[in-house]
Amino acid sequence: MSMVSREIHRSTFDTGAGSQTINVELAPLDLSHARELLLDLTVTKADLDFADNLDVKFQDTIDRLKWHTRARFPLITGELTPSASAPIYRRLALQQIVDLAATEESYTPSGSIENVEPASGSVINGPFPGIFRGQVGNAQGVFRQPSWRFSIVVTDSDSDGVFEGTLRVFAVTESS
Repeated sequence: MSMVSREIHRSTFDTGAGSQTINVELAPLDLSHARELLLDLTVTKADLDFADNLDVKFQDTIDRLKWHTRARFPLITGELTPSASAPIYRRLALQQIVDLAATEESYTPSGSIENVEPASGSVINGPFPGIFRGQVGNAQGVFRQPSWRFSIVVTDSDSDGVFEGTLRVFAVTESS
């Protein structure tokens, strides 16, 4: 069997100035069949200020109430001065069909009351949730909602930070 990678999500962001959190949900696709998700972050603009930070997380949910961080890109600081011709590029690989390390078999999800976030630049491998199905919606009574999202967190202590970039997700599946 060979492996095939397909782009399933692409979005751009422009944070504007000020501290904020922007959540970008993926389409309600069933990703439980994917072996791996490749996550790409490209930053093409950042403020020239070390105090401004961009923290991008990839989260899942099984109930749409609690979101759990499954992947967290390395922190991007404002003084890195990326541009369209010289962007900052980061990639993370989140896998579900792997031998889990002991720390991945038992962990406190970030949606818990303790709010334990994984370290910057890390992933939590393991099973992927399917589509969240609500109680209302189409003729069969099933309302498909996303179970994956990006959470873009900007810390801007002096209200002058602006980050721009692109987020992409590729699903890696087996091909016969």
